[in-house]
Amino acid sequence: MKIGILGDFCLSFVDSTINFSKIVEDFSKSNILNELNNNTINIINLEAPITNSNKMIEKTGPSLKNPEETIDIIKLMNVQICTLANNHIFDFGVEGLKDTLNICEKNNLKTVGAGLDLQQIYKPLIVEDNEVKVAIIAFAENEFNTIHLQEQGAGSNNLDIIEICSQIHNAKSKSDYVVLIAHGGHEEYHYPSPRIKKLYRFFIDSGADALIGHHPHVVQGFEEYKGKPIFYSIGNYFFPSSDNNKSNNEGFVVVLNILKDSLDYSFLPYTQSINNFQVNLMGEEQKIEFMKSVESFSSIILNDSMLKKNWLDFVQSRKEVFFNSLFPLNPKIASRLIKYGLDKFFVPQKHFIKLLNLIRCESHRDILINSLKEKYYDNK
Repeated sequence: MKIGILGDFCLSFVDSTINFSKIVEDFSKSNILNELNNNTINIINLEAPITNSNKMIEKTGPSLKNPEETIDIIKLMNVQICTLANNHIFDFGVEGLKDTLNICEKNNLKTVGAGLDLQQIYKPLIVEDNEVKVAIIAFAENEFNTIHLQEQGAGSNNLDIIEICSQIHNAKSKSDYVVLIAHGGHEEYHYPSPRIKKLYRFFIDSGADALIGHHPHVVQGFEEYKGKPIFYSIGNYFFPSSDNNKSNNEGFVVVLNILKDSLDYSFLPYTQSINNFQVNLMGEEQKIEFMKSVESFSSIILNDSMLKKNWLDFVQSRKEVFFNSLFPLNPKIASRLIKYGLDKFFVPQKHFIKLLNLIRCESHRDILINSLKEKYYDNK
C-alpha cells in the first residue's frame, strides 16, 4: 500500500474575480498529478470548510472557507481521504462543518478528524489493501476548531494527550499500523518547539508508527525516532495567494510504502507556482538545494541545545506580538509603550507574574479557560 500524505489545501485567498474553471484547467496541468496517481491512497488536509454559509463563528484571525467547486480540484489529485482536524474547519460553525461532511460523502471522499458528535470526531479511519490494515488518526491543536466539543458535540479531534493515546491504543488493536496526522506548531518557523518534539516522540512511544505534521505553512525537518518517521511539517500543498514568500510555496508529499512487515517512505518535493495555479515537481537542481535545507533543519532538531537556541530566538522575534495582546489597549499604542519601557506605568509588572501563574499552573488554567469560554461562548 502506498499512501501519499499532502499538506494544507485552501482556496480561500484566491481572487474572487478569477473564473474557477480557469483554476481547475490550470491545476490539471500540474506534473505532480502523475506521481499522485501511482499511490494507492492520497490524503490531503482540507484546511477550511466547503460551504456557502456566511455565518462565521466569533473568533480572532481570518475565517476561511472553500467554494463548492473545490471538489473538482481534489478529484484531479486522486485524493480519497480529507483530514478535517485543523484550526479553520469550524470557522463557519456547525453549518459549515455539515456542508463539508455532506459534500465529501456525496463525492465518495472519506473524512477523518472532525464530526458532529464525539464518536465521529474520535473515530480513526481504517484503510485496507492486500491484507494490510492502516489506521489514520488526525488531530489538531486547540483553537476555535474545538471550543464547541463539549457544548455542541461538534468540531475537530483536539490535542488532548490522554485522548490521543487512547485512540492510538484502540486503533492498534484493530490494525497493523497507526499513522498520525497532526495539525499544529508555529507558523513560518522551520523547527518544532522542544515541547512538540517531546510530544510527537511520546506518541511514537505510545504506539504510532509514523507521524506527519502540517500547519506552519513552511517545511520543517524530520527524524527517525526508534526507527519510525516523524515529519514535523511538510508545508503547504495548494494554498494560492498573493504571498510571494518562497518558503510558503515549497513542500513535499510524504509517500508511505506499507507492507505487512515493513514501513518505509519517500519524498515528492514540489513547488506551488506563484504565476499560475499549478503544483509541479522540483527539477533535479532545485530538489538537491531544497533537500539540503530540509537536512539542515533536521540536524538541528536532533541537537537539543541547538533546537532550544533556535526556539528561544524565535520566541524573542514573536514576544512583542504576544505581549501586545495582553494589554487591554490598542495594539499600536501597546507596542509603543513596550518599546519605550512605559508599559510599567500603565500595567503593574505583578500583573504579568499573575498571568504567568494562571497560564502555567494546570489547575489554574482549567478554571481560566472554562471561565473565559463561559463568558464569551456559553451565553451566546
